[in-house]
Amino acid sequence: MALCQSGDGVADDKLSDHGDGDIREPKPQVLHGSDAQAARNAGAGELAKVEANRTNKSDGSLALNKQNESMQLFDRDASGNEILVAARQIENELANLESQRTSISFEELIVKGRNGDNAAADLVKLWRSAAQLPVEQKERVTAKLQDDADRLYGRGAYFKEATISQVDNIPLPKPCKLPEPVYPLPKPLENWSPPVPASKPTGDSLVPELERRKEGETLLERSSFVAQKEQLQELVTQKIASPQEREQFLSDMASFEKHFSERSFKGDNEKLDEMAKTYGQLCRLLTSEHDVLDRYVDRFKQAPDVPPMRIQAAEQIIFHAADPTTVDQGRRAVCPTAALQVRQYHRDPASVARLVADVVLTGSYTATTNDKKIDLTVWPPNLVPDMEARKYNIYDKIHGINSNNAHLDDSRRSWASQIYDVTATNLVLLGKNCRYEQLPFEKEPKDLEVKVQKSKQPPLPIDFLVNLTNGSRITWHDALLRDAGVLDSDTVKLNQWIIGRREIGFLVTCAQLTEEEAKNPQIRKAYEFWQREQGLNYLYSTNELPKILREIQAAHAWPPIITVNTSLPPINKDGGGAHSLVIQAINNDGSKLAYDNFWGKDDDRTEASIVSTRDIAISIRTPKHPQSSSIGDAKYLADYCKNNQARWNQSKRIWLDLPIQIKSQTKKQSIADYCSDHKIDEPILRSWLADHPGDNDLNLWLQTLNEWLDKYPDERPTRSK
Repeated sequence: MALCQSGDGVADDKLSDHGDGDIREPKPQVLHGSDAQAARNAGAGELAKVEANRTNKSDGSLALNKQNESMQLFDRDASGNEILVAARQIENELANLESQRTSISFEELIVKGRNGDNAAADLVKLWRSAAQLPVEQKERVTAKLQDDADRLYGRGAYFKEATISQVDNIPLPKPCKLPEPVYPLPKPLENWSPPVPASKPTGDSLVPELERRKEGETLLERSSFVAQKEQLQELVTQKIASPQEREQFLSDMASFEKHFSERSFKGDNEKLDEMAKTYGQLCRLLTSEHDVLDRYVDRFKQAPDVPPMRIQAAEQIIFHAADPTTVDQGRRAVCPTAALQVRQYHRDPASVARLVADVVLTGSYTATTNDKKIDLTVWPPNLVPDMEARKYNIYDKIHGINSNNAHLDDSRRSWASQIYDVTATNLVLLGKNCRYEQLPFEKEPKDLEVKVQKSKQPPLPIDFLVNLTNGSRITWHDALLRDAGVLDSDTVKLNQWIIGRREIGFLVTCAQLTEEEAKNPQIRKAYEFWQREQGLNYLYSTNELPKILREIQAAHAWPPIITVNTSLPPINKDGGGAHSLVIQAINNDGSKLAYDNFWGKDDDRTEASIVSTRDIAISIRTPKHPQSSSIGDAKYLADYCKNNQARWNQSKRIWLDLPIQIKSQTKKQSIADYCSDHKIDEPILRSWLADHPGDNDLNLWLQTLNEWLDKYPDERPTRSK
């Protein structure tokens, strides 16, 4: 450790580790007056040796290193005992400064942290992380850390002058008690910066989050992220044998931190919390010695020189989190879950990481909301890596290396994405008493991938829909034609089950209204009233798409998912049908946009100046397989509201008040009994309860009603005086 030399003080560049766990840093001290003269008379060379071995012991007293007690620089006290001249001089000088001790030292913070002071421990971790930064960045970060130290301890402005160890991950000292207060450390050499260990990333990716904060905001909230990051880096070094894979993983971590910080709408602390949770799930995968594939050694055997699939899953998760556009669906017709996966990697990567980690390690997953739990082990081929997952290679994906087939290599699906797709799809089908099943690996077609993708003919069956009631089985292709797969409305629910909160309006789809019907604002309102639970954003006219996308941006719901007809521009696929895309950007005037497809890089359009927004709007407005609608109900409700305005407003007031009244009743009654006792007759509410028997407290009813009223505030009923 380099220290400064000032006046008569001296410095050394070594740390003393005395084997008891204490890290003791040399403390040069400026001498004055007769003490300084006496020290000079003793010889500068001998004094330097003495100074280099002085230490602040755990009891707070100043002492000499016992290993150097043989140095011949003695004096005698009044009792005739031999003592070191320099030690006596320095102790006398420090005693004179007793009343001025108002600072907090780096060593004291270490000890405080070891004694259970979490704030001090967090500051130490952040301080050591800052040591890896370039000089100018380090100075800005340490200045902010100094503000935090002053705010917490009120101990003066000396903490920023404490030296930072060159040694990475220095062990903390054993618990000990220091007297209050202690002395400040001297200033370090100007322009001195500790070298960055070659095996660790520079930490540049941490700079934006360490420096981006509001006035008065403490950095202590960032400590969990720093600790989780350090743990993950250590596990990567221990568990990933390939230097190339280690380098890729650490590079993806840095890219993830940078890009997630830029793209996320979350607050600074929420961003770091999300990244910390993501890293925590990756640590689960890297620390485990077993995974669900241990049960299927007869179906899947790995080569001894290949990392375990749980390690590969961790590599794939951080790769996708760093760049969500790397998610592909391969040759499976799972575009709704592929689109949702991209969006969640963009916004909530920890939720995706938890889903994949849970299934990889246990074979099951419990949704964040709605108490949905699914066991994937009932059909092992869903879990065992399929043909694409076995061939998936991140390096090939990045560099575009094609082994046998360019189309397949470019659009291959990773095992992490396979796990997500089969889990998410079956979460939806669980409520329909069906199951999605992939064909076992040994029965997959091996050589017709391109012909299948490009042909007008139905693809060879590689996955199926099974009716769990009667055991009937149809191909997944036929199931999609019957609207038996994951619908747009299912995607909104699925998003809530995985991330734990309801988000609406992020999925843009076609409204089942004619152009003439869509011109009537009352029909549009009524149509969305009946469809409000679905949480979809309906496109009524091709001219409205730019406005809708801007509203999604303003609502911090970016990126949106859209449902298009691939037989139309801009995709123009022969025999195309319904397909999901994720919008990445839109230009300033709204005429052009960029999107992410899931068929490989060649089919992505990631430049906002390429794709016509109008072409996309027409593709949305021309669905290949229209889903069912409630246009008849919408027309009836629009007419009813027009002709019975007073009764309509009364009904809305009852709908808003009833959930509150149900919760506040002392005598617990069912909603039907309560309505009967209070002579409340609301046919629309009765219909809702018949369709939602689990909404006993009307929470979902009230939430969706308020969402609709927020969009159309003129419909919110006024209270009578």
